[in-house]
Amino acid sequence: MEGQEVDIIVILFGTIGMLLLAIALILFAILYKRRITAKKMELIEIEQRYQIELLRSTIEAKEKEQYRIARELHDEVGSSLTAIKLHLNKYKLEETAKREIGENIRSVVLKVREISNELHPAVLEELGLRNAIRNLSRKLDEQTNLTFNYHCSTGEQTSIPKDVELSLYRVIQELFNNIVKHAEATQVNVVYEESDQSITISVEDDGKGFVRTAKHLSKGTLGLKNIDSRIQQIGAELNYEENREKGSKVTITQHL
Repeated sequence: MEGQEVDIIVILFGTIGMLLLAIALILFAILYKRRITAKKMELIEIEQRYQIELLRSTIEAKEKEQYRIARELHDEVGSSLTAIKLHLNKYKLEETAKREIGENIRSVVLKVREISNELHPAVLEELGLRNAIRNLSRKLDEQTNLTFNYHCSTGEQTSIPKDVELSLYRVIQELFNNIVKHAEATQVNVVYEESDQSITISVEDDGKGFVRTAKHLSKGTLGLKNIDSRIQQIGAELNYEENREKGSKVTITQHL
């Protein structure tokens, strides 16, 4: 009888020991899996930070080079063309020929200034983001068959980092460009809202509409990729409104 009790006790303790071992193994597996998952997430975050930093460096290098070219065009080429125009007065030319040459040179000067401004928008530095967008809207309203309505609901202008201003301006440029080229719209409404905490810009058109799909994300055009790159660089939010009956609406939110 005593031998049976001993056997029962041995079996009981053995079973308990096996259960404890099983529980320990399960806990070890769970903790190990969590550790591996945490490590993977850490590596993903490091990779994301690296990609963002690489993207920022690439964009900054591109903007610096564009700024250099813009200054060269404005200062050197523009000045040279203006000097040529002034030198025309020294030569005995027919007034008609002189006028035609002068008009051609003036046209080239304006084109050079336009290209220079596209490469590096001087208006952004001079007037700030909200007025630069207003100026761009007015310019396209005059040069295209679209009506651009710009509304700015903000008080005193907030100090915005230069890289944020430039990236937001480039995104708006690209959105406008897409509307002019592809939307088949007649009217564009732009709303700029600014506070101490954030900037919100919405661009709405009455064209054929556009909603981003998985296909656009995987095989996006250069314009869409540029928009995504700029938005990612400054950590802004980009939202394409869905389920619209007509047209499209894009909202950009940048927290300051």
